[in-house]
Amino acid sequence: MLLPIDLLAEERLRQSKVRVYAKSVINSCVLNQISRCDLRGYESNDFILAKETTLELVELTAEGSLISIIEQPVFGTIKDMKVLHCNFPDDNDPDAMDIASHPPIRGQDVLVFLSDSGKLSFVGYTEDEKISADDNKGKGKALESSGDTSEQRNGRFYPLKEIKLSEPGFDHRQLGRLICVDPYSRVIAVAAWQDSFSLSFIKDSSRCNFDPIRETKEHQQEGIIWHMTFLYPDDPDRVALAMVVFNDVKKQSRIVVYQFWAGDGPQGDIIAYGTLALAEDSPLPLHLIALPNFPECFLLITEKDVCFLNAQQVTVGHVEFYRESLPNTEALTTAVAISSNNERKGSTYLYAGLEDGSLYRIDVESSTSIKFNLLSENELNPIAPAMATFTRATDGKDVIIISGEMSDGAVVTVTPGATSIVVTSEISNWAPILDFQLVDFQRENNDVVYSCSNRGNKGSICELRRVIGVHIVTQTEPEFDGTNALWSLKYTADDIDDTFLAVSFASSTRMMYLGNGELDDISEISGFNLDVSSLCVSSISAVPGCLVQIHRNGMIITQPILRETNASTNRVDGLRWSPPNDEVIEAATVSGSYILVSLSTRNGSLINTFVVEFDHKTGCIALNKKDECLLDTQLCFITCVDSSVVTCEPIFIVGTYKPSIKIYCLRPRLELVYEVILNEFSSTGINIPESACIIANEEKAYLLIGLREGTIVHYQFGWSEEKCKPELSHVGTRRIGSLAVKLVSRPSKTASIVALSDRPWQIDILPHLNIGYTCIALENYEYVQEATPFKYPDITEGYMFVANNCLYFLQLVRRKKTKVRKIKLGDTPRRILYDSVSNMFVVACTLESAPFPTSIIRLVDPFSGSINYEHVLSDSDRPQNREAVYSLVGWNLTTERRHLRLICVGSGIYAGNENPYGGRVMIFTIIKLETASNPNQRYEMKKLMEIEVPGAVYVICPMSDRYLLIAAGNTLNLLKLDLEKQSLINVQSMELRWPIVSINVCNTRICIGTQRGSLTFYELKQDKEKFLFLKSERWARLTTNSIMLNENLAIGTDKNGNIFGSLYDQDDPNIEPCLRTIFSFHLAEIIPRLRTGYIGHNMNYVPIASSSDTDEKEEQDTITGLQSSVENISPETESSDQPGWDAFDDLSTKTQPTTVVGCSLLGSVYLFTRINIEAFNLLSVLQSVLEEWHNTVPLLGNDYRRIRTSISDTSTNESSYIIDGEMVSQFLHLPRQEQHLILASHANLVKAGQTYLNYERDNSDLMKSFYWSNSPPPAPPQSPIDLTSENGDMAYGMRFQPWSFEQLKEEKADLNEIIVAIEKLLCELNVDIS
Repeated sequence: MLLPIDLLAEERLRQSKVRVYAKSVINSCVLNQISRCDLRGYESNDFILAKETTLELVELTAEGSLISIIEQPVFGTIKDMKVLHCNFPDDNDPDAMDIASHPPIRGQDVLVFLSDSGKLSFVGYTEDEKISADDNKGKGKALESSGDTSEQRNGRFYPLKEIKLSEPGFDHRQLGRLICVDPYSRVIAVAAWQDSFSLSFIKDSSRCNFDPIRETKEHQQEGIIWHMTFLYPDDPDRVALAMVVFNDVKKQSRIVVYQFWAGDGPQGDIIAYGTLALAEDSPLPLHLIALPNFPECFLLITEKDVCFLNAQQVTVGHVEFYRESLPNTEALTTAVAISSNNERKGSTYLYAGLEDGSLYRIDVESSTSIKFNLLSENELNPIAPAMATFTRATDGKDVIIISGEMSDGAVVTVTPGATSIVVTSEISNWAPILDFQLVDFQRENNDVVYSCSNRGNKGSICELRRVIGVHIVTQTEPEFDGTNALWSLKYTADDIDDTFLAVSFASSTRMMYLGNGELDDISEISGFNLDVSSLCVSSISAVPGCLVQIHRNGMIITQPILRETNASTNRVDGLRWSPPNDEVIEAATVSGSYILVSLSTRNGSLINTFVVEFDHKTGCIALNKKDECLLDTQLCFITCVDSSVVTCEPIFIVGTYKPSIKIYCLRPRLELVYEVILNEFSSTGINIPESACIIANEEKAYLLIGLREGTIVHYQFGWSEEKCKPELSHVGTRRIGSLAVKLVSRPSKTASIVALSDRPWQIDILPHLNIGYTCIALENYEYVQEATPFKYPDITEGYMFVANNCLYFLQLVRRKKTKVRKIKLGDTPRRILYDSVSNMFVVACTLESAPFPTSIIRLVDPFSGSINYEHVLSDSDRPQNREAVYSLVGWNLTTERRHLRLICVGSGIYAGNENPYGGRVMIFTIIKLETASNPNQRYEMKKLMEIEVPGAVYVICPMSDRYLLIAAGNTLNLLKLDLEKQSLINVQSMELRWPIVSINVCNTRICIGTQRGSLTFYELKQDKEKFLFLKSERWARLTTNSIMLNENLAIGTDKNGNIFGSLYDQDDPNIEPCLRTIFSFHLAEIIPRLRTGYIGHNMNYVPIASSSDTDEKEEQDTITGLQSSVENISPETESSDQPGWDAFDDLSTKTQPTTVVGCSLLGSVYLFTRINIEAFNLLSVLQSVLEEWHNTVPLLGNDYRRIRTSISDTSTNESSYIIDGEMVSQFLHLPRQEQHLILASHANLVKAGQTYLNYERDNSDLMKSFYWSNSPPPAPPQSPIDLTSENGDMAYGMRFQPWSFEQLKEEKADLNEIIVAIEKLLCELNVDIS
């Protein structure tokens, strides 16, 4: 029986092998609301930051910084938020705990939300009970943004109660736009945009069974409800609600006050207590604020003045109320926050922020006296509506948290009675993002986002990274130039804290002593040779206070005199040793009382082993030589790993120029037990080791080797008690820069270390992955010359860093944050292009100048931020016109004689405020200046040619070396380049129905995106220079941008906040010329630009066979790496038309597919990664389970499938082949017991997990070595199982029956194994931009 054509087409679509994982790596920075709250139930200054689609809980530190506690997606759009103060009783009812419907509410507050779900949502917060409330709450840890790591509290927001108000969506006549809460938490009011509002009366409720609503009544109020607030009452049972309502027919505003009764009063008697019509020419009402110390009074702030009114005046229609003109009427009052310090009766004060950055304190002294105090005029950026205040009990100062309007916000403090502010920290804002580039300056095979951010004089290029921050405890003056080594030393072996700090310079050494909290220079009494550079400085464990200095010409053992009474001796007795035969010391290390010194000889490196012995009777120190060992090659470093780390005896790691790593044991002679050959571990050929160390936790250990080319090689490290030698396996590499890697380890067992290259990094052992790399960010990503761990009381993870020639004592902050480095431009950047030839950013900016804005193109140095060149777009023939740049692309041309790099600029020309009547295509080249008067001006731009076209040039796309495709309005033009004449010739034009917003090319295939026509594929017939229509999308979309991954696959975004993938299948049996939608996914944020790059790293491992001893006498093992298997793929070497996204080819395990990156207008950064079918099958079932699980359902009551479904599509399987990383990643934050319960309750998830494990066992050498070490080889791998239902749906909404214990036992389902596999897979996919 033949299937219909459409079923064949659906079957063909299911055969495609593209599966996508979508995840936000940087959340939006736009703050819509800020509220003070008590959610955690213990003493902390907590605030809630409500963004468009996420909630963030932050804590205000004593230093005035914000620490992010948690940020959680709500799976919807937040419309409004308020805090409900509940005042729960302190005692918990044990009986209530037994019947609890949710986790107990910790604090005294509950969050109340309105969202696009159409529900009134009550939200609480809970934390892992294992983490104590007085745990280190961030003292001294300054964070400016959000993030989460394993060190953060395992907390989450959870729904308490949901009440349906209206249908989901954004209907302006349905309830769900504004919310306000009575000051005494008796009533909640919810308003629509116009014509109606509702009142919900609150009843007492418990912490464990929160059900606060007694009854809800809806009321009609004709007009547009602009503002709404409850007034402070003068009667404990009376409630007054004030509104500002606009009549869109009469074009007039009025104030309405409603009166009703709470408690046991007649709640149904809700009356319009009074109405006061404002004059038709009155200024626009901006804010309505209830005054706490003035019962039933409020302030109305307009564009021009501040008005004081009370309910009685509204009732009688008294229009002659008191008003005071604003001191600054040129800028709007954008934010108002009333102070929480209102102890003085009969007066109050509030803070007002203006759009120009001014901050005022408004003192309301009486009903006829309002005073304005200017606190800041130029210190702050433009202020956005979100603002909150908090009065500190310790000093009485007001802390104001201010959000920035398309610029950075701030946390400021105001002293009572002061007329100025103190900015304690900044709140980074990199929105809106109009364009961005992905660049890998450090050649780490890991791109970084550089965005066009902010506007006006705050416009900048922002470098966005997820980093580990630092808290700088103290720093010195820049007097550490030339530092080449640091050592932290203890006075005795039993000491916990460090006492000494040794610093080696190019030709000198300094010794410092920490006493009474001060670091004193004791170099003159140290007994060291201060005129040489040191190779090693260390303590001798056998003798308290005994130190050893080793330099190229000798060794000194001394005991510094620290007491002031003995300082006059000025001479310290000690031992000195010099190498024989004028040999020099090339490297050295100290372990306990053993000293290993490597001498450079003609025959190779000679390692001498000494032991320091101390005679307690005589007090004499002796240095005895125990052994010597000749190497067959020159040594480059030697380091010791203490026996407490991973071995039962100390081991010494030696790096050689062979290149290799040799591992020795002291038994009691030096014995070589292992050797690692490093010939193949290099991407540049410079594979000489620079450093090595071992990191370990309770489960596993790793040997890390830092190479001089900037790469780290890591092995999983084990120790065979039977053979008394190491066992290495699972090798991987990671490039972290271009400079030599210095690994800074601690002497004791640690699971994390610091690595230095171009930038400092922290390397951790991750729970489910192997090695995690996170950049450490100082203020501006400074190059760190040297570092050493330094233990100090009450400081965890303290380090001494030398950067910018200064010595920093700092503490690593164990929370990741979004670090923003800004290159300030002073104008609004609209387009950005990275030119790899000149290593410059080409930036098109809009210059705000009279009489109209002007476009300017700049060459910006990405490192220094200096502007090398400016080109102002001007039209000499039409000087009154203005020109805006819409497109900026690079064009690489290769001719017989040379290679050219051209810069193509497309613009639109405007006359007045009308639509663009024309545009230009301009071709530039960047020329390096041989001589320049300005040292910052090394390059300039030269215009080669231009062509004017009818219509604005929105898009330019190069096509081979001959053609240029441009979009002039709704016309597609094919331009041909004539280099000899330096001109562009229009050879073909095609008019489309809608304006063109994107053009992508792959070989001769063209993808066109239009404003309302979605995506269309064309073919260019080069012999005839004609366009041939192929296929277009069936659905109309408001397309914003698209990107072509190969000839058959394009990914686009639209103005509804969707991302979609369209497939051109030449073998599609359907006769309709329609593209197939592989996926369509609603993000709820508009993405104006898509790029491809390499984000994160594929850790590829090489299986290591059991190697035989190469030398029976030395029992030596040798490992040779396979370069082809471990090297990460470089974007420069991979073919641009093979990014790993072929729709009908399996995802290769040997290559890393490009990642599609999208930046939203609100500042979010999304990654769209291709995953294999086996991983998709597992995660799709997990997603269908979590979207209905009570602790992972959408927070604000949305239907998950509805919010992730594209509005414009009606296809039944439109989101089938994409995984929502936000949803499935919630699995990582659930307790292990709940993870077990989820699997035990869903048979399909267990089966999917077993299928995935079988795939991993069959196809991964790494997994084979783990799972099949004691078993026969597995059967040949079977074809991947696609877990789709018959109609193509990916198990969405399916109900699963829980398995019984007997079924689990029968199926031999190892739930722990499946849970670990899921967590490992999610950790691999959830990469960071670092």
